[in-house]
Amino acid sequence: MPMIISHQSVTVFLKYDGDSDAFARVATSEERAFLPDEVVRKIEDIIMHLSLTKAGAASSSYAAETANLASADNIEPSGLLLLANFVASR
Repeated sequence: MPMIISHQSVTVFLKYDGDSDAFARVATSEERAFLPDEVVRKIEDIIMHLSLTKAGAASSSYAAETANLASADNIEPSGLLLLANFVASR
């Protein structure tokens, strides 16, 4: 079964300001169980895609790939919106 990144997963990750090291050190055992390493890595990858595209440092094909993240990366659209707002605020 493919991994689905939920709105709630993104919310938990952003509670730690998008910092996977802080999440690893401070998260509760319940949060760690809910948000396994593979989901954290995927969320970080999506943040990188959005950040590079925002900065204008992405090729046109990379930017197009970024535009299709919700379907390609099995992330709920509301979770992707949270990540886009997080990147936009930085």
